[in-house]
Amino acid sequence: MKAEPRSHFASIPKRSFRNSVTHLLEHNYKLVGSHKVIQMMADDIVELHKEYYPDTSQVGCGSNWSAIGQGLDGQSSYSSVVHAIAIHGSDIYVDGIFTIGY
Repeated sequence: MKAEPRSHFASIPKRSFRNSVTHLLEHNYKLVGSHKVIQMMADDIVELHKEYYPDTSQVGCGSNWSAIGQGLDGQSSYSSVVHAIAIHGSDIYVDGIFTIGY
C-alpha cells in the first residue's frame, strides 16, 4: 500500500514564535531539562517579546491628533514641520524642522 504524499504546507499551523523558541532552546542551546521546563521558558520569552514589541496590527494611524503642551516653535523660513514621531516606552521623539517643543 502506497502512502499518501505529504503536503508541503502541512506544518504551517505548527509554526509559531513560541515553537521556534522551544526548538532553539532544545536544539541550539542544548539546555538540560524536561520538555515542560523548556516550554515554560519559551512562554516567558514570548510574553517578554509581546511586552517590548507589541503586535503592529494593533497600532494604527491616528485621525484625531492633538498637541502635547503648547506645540512647536519654528524659527526658520519653513515654519514648524514634523517629519517623524517615535515612541519608546514613555518617551516621545520627534524629528523635523523646529527649534523648541513646548
